[in-house]
Amino acid sequence: MTKKFLIYISAVSVGAFLIDRFIKEYVVRTLAPGEKMLGWRYFGIELYRNTGIAFSLPAPHWGVLIVSGIIIALVGAFAIHACRLKHFGIAGLCCVLFLGALGNFIDRLFHKITIDYIRIWHGVFNLSDGMILLAIVMMFWPIRRAMDNENNQTKS
Repeated sequence: MTKKFLIYISAVSVGAFLIDRFIKEYVVRTLAPGEKMLGWRYFGIELYRNTGIAFSLPAPHWGVLIVSGIIIALVGAFAIHACRLKHFGIAGLCCVLFLGALGNFIDRLFHKITIDYIRIWHGVFNLSDGMILLAIVMMFWPIRRAMDNENNQTKS
């Protein structure tokens, strides 16, 4: 990957982060929990105040803040290290992960909850969650490709 890719993915990530922050603040100020702004029964925009961590699993607020803060700092440091090594693809994915985690961290810091607003079927999530998931899945793609290449080389 090139430096141009890093700039592009960073700009898109910052845009997604800002859109996520705007929507979160908007739904908190205008909707009651469970109230829908847009959508149908299984798809739409609604406010869900997630007091837990992923999949609404319960966790103490202070513990989530400490662990999240450490993870965010480590991901940021790893992104900087990847840039120095000219691994711009990994640095770009770290940027996506960093900003997604930061979006949920800000929720916890200022609202003591994570603000989820996208309803799909029986789950509610936010754009930050999507950024985190995308980054994690995409980080495994090069590993999978390397494993496939290694398997192909050992067969020949």
